[in-house]
Amino acid sequence: MSAQFFIVRTQVELPEGAWFVLCVDCWSRQELNRVDTMLEYKGYTGRVELDRDEGIFHGEVIDLRDVITFQGTSVEEIEVAFRSSIDDYLEFCEELGEDPDRPFKGRFMLRLPPELHRKAYVSAVREGKSLNQWIADQLDG
Repeated sequence: MSAQFFIVRTQVELPEGAWFVLCVDCWSRQELNRVDTMLEYKGYTGRVELDRDEGIFHGEVIDLRDVITFQGTSVEEIEVAFRSSIDDYLEFCEELGEDPDRPFKGRFMLRLPPELHRKAYVSAVREGKSLNQWIADQLDG
């Protein structure tokens, strides 16, 4: 079973730089009822979903261990809620005297089967790169 991805035009006004990703699993859904978009602010990324049944956008900051959620009933409202949630989080951390969790520190723990680890290492050596650089290049595409 595979998901199908569509590029569609929407009648919802989107801010510049925003985009929607639609994913329809045709085997388990009869109709499209979820729309996802990503927002960025101060280096944080929020994932927003539209719940058509409830008529509300809800979202979560996805690149933190801390949990930050937000919601709104319009594109404008969800953007304001996202930015306000980030600002509130940063202010709260400052009041506590703690450093806020920052998205990604550049360390990535990966567990692989030994044979795949060996293949990656051999490929890196063939290209004259460290394993770390080779994997980064592969991910960067």
